[in-house]
Amino acid sequence: MSIYRSARNLLYRFNIWESTLLRAIGYSLAGVGLALLIPILYDLSTGSDVMPFLVPMLFCLCVSLPLILLFASGKDLRPVDGLLTIVAIWCVVTLVSAIPFVLCGMTFIDGFFESVSGFTTTGATVISDFDQYQKGLFLWRSFTQWIGGIAIILIFVTLFPMLGLGGRSVFKDEVSAFGPKNFSSRMRDTAKEFCIVYGILSGIFLIACLMMGVNIFESFCLTFSTISTGGFLPFQSDTGVGVYPVYVQMLVIVFMFLGGTNFYLHYQRIYRKKGTGYLGNSEFRFMLILFAFISVIVFGLTYGVAGTDVLTHAVETLFTVVSFGTTAGYVVSDIGGWIAVPAAMGILFLLMLIGGSSGSTSGGVKTGRAVAVLRSMMSDFNKRIHPRAVSDVKLGKETLDDNIISAAYVLVILFIFTIIAGYLCLLALEPSLNGEGALMISLSTVTNTGFADPYLSDGGFATFSGPSKILLSVLMWVGRLEVGTAVIVFTPFFWREVRRGGWKLRRIRERSL
Repeated sequence: MSIYRSARNLLYRFNIWESTLLRAIGYSLAGVGLALLIPILYDLSTGSDVMPFLVPMLFCLCVSLPLILLFASGKDLRPVDGLLTIVAIWCVVTLVSAIPFVLCGMTFIDGFFESVSGFTTTGATVISDFDQYQKGLFLWRSFTQWIGGIAIILIFVTLFPMLGLGGRSVFKDEVSAFGPKNFSSRMRDTAKEFCIVYGILSGIFLIACLMMGVNIFESFCLTFSTISTGGFLPFQSDTGVGVYPVYVQMLVIVFMFLGGTNFYLHYQRIYRKKGTGYLGNSEFRFMLILFAFISVIVFGLTYGVAGTDVLTHAVETLFTVVSFGTTAGYVVSDIGGWIAVPAAMGILFLLMLIGGSSGSTSGGVKTGRAVAVLRSMMSDFNKRIHPRAVSDVKLGKETLDDNIISAAYVLVILFIFTIIAGYLCLLALEPSLNGEGALMISLSTVTNTGFADPYLSDGGFATFSGPSKILLSVLMWVGRLEVGTAVIVFTPFFWREVRRGGWKLRRIRERSL
């Protein structure tokens, strides 16, 4: 009998009640507690205060242990129970992960904002004075993005046995979206393999950074924030990644693009070493062509404004397009001057809305859905001209059925409505913001890009009121769950279904030691 099976059987003997929700929260808290070891070990090596991380770590482990021991996962779970579990995990994890920020001197709202921004891989920050905080906090902040980049996959590796259809449907929506039909088979094992691929890519990037002369602290922070397309940097700079040599900038471009690529393709090439390759995937080809095409247009529109030589501006343009397209939100130069070219900024913000590939760490609508909507529109136009023609909507060699196309339309509409709602709320909460600034900030948070500096005052998000920061935190969370999943939580029928299932804990047997 394996060690894993022996440990599982031993833990099972302690289970008294059935509660998928509480058991899932227990495992999540245990994961956060173990993750806090990273900033603790770093601060121990530098002689910094470890209490901001040690306190929440002990809290997580002390609370998680009885939840894991006393509660077993339910056998028959409804989709609404799975969705409630996912939402509860996000809320608990972000709240607990805000504790280090609070213990380092932030207000609770600011700490919560940073935590949500990290786990949603948005990269927006309220920190304006980076020298005020210890480096371990920035390492933790970047690591939350690394976790957030695979949150849907990583959390479900441990929670699949208890989530039922609700969890599986969310996983399928996030990861397989427009992937091959056989992807959903062996979903749990595939999720584990995705995590291995994610780790391999992270390791390659880390080693490459170290070989290029980036110090070990910044190498880890860049690794955590790049492959996750998060965008946090451990220092303050108007030029962002521009402080590094051009070869480091090119490395970041490559791995932002890899982070924004469907991980099913990485899984095929790295783990299984088979398949048709990246170029055999129509969504990947469209994203590659789109980035190249927009890079050429933006280069031409902004060349005179940038005031740099051709080669430098070409690198800056490519970096910016990939960063916006994958919703990483990094900058490589002070592109505030680009605002003088509305056409260029409009194209970049449209790229933010589209986002990277389905099944990637990026935010936005996702390229696959945008292509599905576009091709559906073209098919509809063709039918209007040729009413008797039979025109299927295809993505690659696969014909998309009406349910997939309808879901893509609904998601795009929900994204747009959410951005508009955020825009109107920001105008009401922040009278100092102009219309353009409020719209761009709303778009940036819902798409989890985090780029907003040119539209903020000198103090950045730190100057926003508490209600505005809470609003932006909600927008980031809604965007990370791809709007549709999150919006359901705010509907009355969702909570009616939750109440209908009852809240009583079912005792499964007497405690046996």
